[in-house]
Amino acid sequence: VLHMAWIAGLFCSGMLLPLNVFPGALGEVVRALPWSSLLQAPADVLLGEAAPLGTFVFQAAWAVALLALGRLVQSAATRRVVVQGG
Repeated sequence: VLHMAWIAGLFCSGMLLPLNVFPGALGEVVRALPWSSLLQAPADVLLGEAAPLGTFVFQAAWAVALLALGRLVQSAATRRVVVQGG
């Protein structure tokens, strides 16, 4: 599972192929995922194909969403923890 997630991250971040060459709906979905913020979004800003402010907002929105999801999972796991002993 870890290797599949690593490969998906490489594929969806634009490290193997630029996300701009993906066709149709696949390209739109891959560009909307958080992995595109790693490589493709900064490259688009550097090449002048995207606005820096819009890219920053996109990255910040994904960061907030993923941190909130992590906090939610952590709070659910904390409620289920059973302490053994004192």
